[in-house]
Amino acid sequence: VRLPPLGRPLGAGIRRPQLTVLPSTPATTTLGEWSGLRQISWMPEPLLEKLDSVSLNAAVVTLLGAWCAYVVLNVDAEICRGWSIPEKAVRVLGSNWESYEASIAATPVLTKTCINMVIYMLADWLSQVLAGAKALEFDLSRVLRNGSIGAFFGPIVCAYYGFSDIILPPSDPASVPWKILMDQTIYAAVKYSMYLGLVGLATGREPQECGREIQQKLWPTLTTGWRFWPAVHIVTYNLIPPRHRVLWVNCADLIWVTVMASIARGASGDAALGGSGSAGTRSKTPSRRPGVGAGVQRRGVKKSAKLRRGKSSARAAQAERAQTKRS
Repeated sequence: VRLPPLGRPLGAGIRRPQLTVLPSTPATTTLGEWSGLRQISWMPEPLLEKLDSVSLNAAVVTLLGAWCAYVVLNVDAEICRGWSIPEKAVRVLGSNWESYEASIAATPVLTKTCINMVIYMLADWLSQVLAGAKALEFDLSRVLRNGSIGAFFGPIVCAYYGFSDIILPPSDPASVPWKILMDQTIYAAVKYSMYLGLVGLATGREPQECGREIQQKLWPTLTTGWRFWPAVHIVTYNLIPPRHRVLWVNCADLIWVTVMASIARGASGDAALGGSGSAGTRSKTPSRRPGVGAGVQRRGVKKSAKLRRGKSSARAAQAERAQTKRS
């Protein structure tokens, strides 16, 4: 170790590294910024937004899928020590059904509400895919909004089926037509009106506009349901045990919610809601989501530019012929 000469302070003559302070990176750094120093000029902003949306959706789907797989595959974690993989695979379906039965018995309203929420979210995603979006380019905020509406309807659905079994006992076969009639008139009209109103308010519409939309769409939604739900409820009230009716109806609701999503969002271009069954009702207005229809718009712009060039060339040729004739 070389010591400095006497009379010089300790550390004198030692070369210290020079620190270079980079400009501070803003708190809202995006994929379009490189180390906080400059903007990438070769990547357009719509593409950056699309990459951000797809990355977030992929992360959410991956986490939810991993959690569901863990819950399903570890349902027998307390008793399956030393089991082989084939032994676990044989019991996985039966054990999960037993776990569902135990959850229904312990917390029926919470279990059915969670099922309702998941069904509404899946239906909203499906309606977006049927409207032309790719699997990971869906509107996550819309899916979550629809899921919250499904969670809101969960206790209402449980209360309705309990009430219908009280006034119309399920043991009496003669009560089945009356159950279906009540389901497809009073209950359906109230539920659809609440659904359409909640979706309109959640998307920022005024209450008056939501009321007009309910008046316009309630009757078509009811008549569409009359083609689907009576057949479903013949099975519901004749073959399905009362404790499993919400699960059965929610499975059928996956189709119905997709149709109702298209009906409720058809006027605004927001093509997913929850609660019906015709994937053919599509929006006629442009989608607000970036990137949807961009290819069609680009082709239209290119075609218009080509037509303008052709017209200008034709006018130039006509003027040249006229000048040649005069000369």
